[in-house]
Amino acid sequence: MRTEYFAQVAGQWDALRASMFSDAVRSAALARAALHPQSIAADLGAGTGFISEGLAPLVATVHVVDNSPEMLVVARQNLAQFNNIEYHLADGASIPLPDASVDAVLANMYLHHAPDPFAAIQEMARILRPGGRLVITDSDEHPYAWLREEHSDLWLGFPRPQVHTWLEQAGLVNVRVEDTSEVCSCTSQGTQERAEVTIFAATGAKPQPGMRQAVQDHYRQIAVTGSSCCGSKDTPASLDASRLAAIPLDVIQPAASSCCAPDPAQAEADLSLGCGTPVELAGLKPGEMVLDIGSGAGADVFPAARRVGPQGRVFGLDMLEEMLARARATA
Repeated sequence: MRTEYFAQVAGQWDALRASMFSDAVRSAALARAALHPQSIAADLGAGTGFISEGLAPLVATVHVVDNSPEMLVVARQNLAQFNNIEYHLADGASIPLPDASVDAVLANMYLHHAPDPFAAIQEMARILRPGGRLVITDSDEHPYAWLREEHSDLWLGFPRPQVHTWLEQAGLVNVRVEDTSEVCSCTSQGTQERAEVTIFAATGAKPQPGMRQAVQDHYRQIAVTGSSCCGSKDTPASLDASRLAAIPLDVIQPAASSCCAPDPAQAEADLSLGCGTPVELAGLKPGEMVLDIGSGAGADVFPAARRVGPQGRVFGLDMLEEMLARARATA
């Protein structure tokens, strides 16, 4: 039924898709994919290439995967300008790519056509490299049962908590399921009922084995040797930025030269490797209580303490005793 439906609509799919949801859905997906020019990406349930059209200029290779020959014919026409695309006629339950072979998997409006959504998510996770990112954009749960007949939908969208659970059960970390502020709209040909369904974006990352230890070792070395953001900008191979999608961005944000302090005393505090002026932005007042998470050697703790005064209190929280020792010595 599903393959027959897409065979029939392939020639009109681009116009049909444009009437249902806008290019902003693609932008929302791409913005969450942690892409870089060397990335290898897979577009699952690619259809006529809606997502791949935005992917191709941003990455090294795009694997276009769909189980409709007719849709892939149109995709080849739509994407003819790109020479970094490989096409695969395959179902999402068995993606013809090796384990841990891609940096990003995107699946737009595919999951509600999958016979087993969780198995499909597991298969997407299988082909992700450590640190790779999965991005699913799809419909929230809705009551429009006629979409099963008229659009060959197998599922009437999904509850966001269920999608969150599936991604975690597939072994992904840093899972988020959030609103895209976009809707999918269509009208029943039979009843003329109008469907307006919100679209979520679900993201998760493949864990990077040993990455927590690598981050700790990196910053421990800085704490012990005294190298700050004013020193070497070299990054160890174990902290290759292309593989850090599984780590919160504030842990690996590279320090800018503007954080280098003009005097040695302040340079000691700047071993936190943080940049910018969060204390200024916080608008702290005397007597307030402040928690600095990832406080390092105290670059923000000390100016915060001056702001809140003797009646206030500042807590510095860091994962390394070596950084805390630096902060205590400076205090």
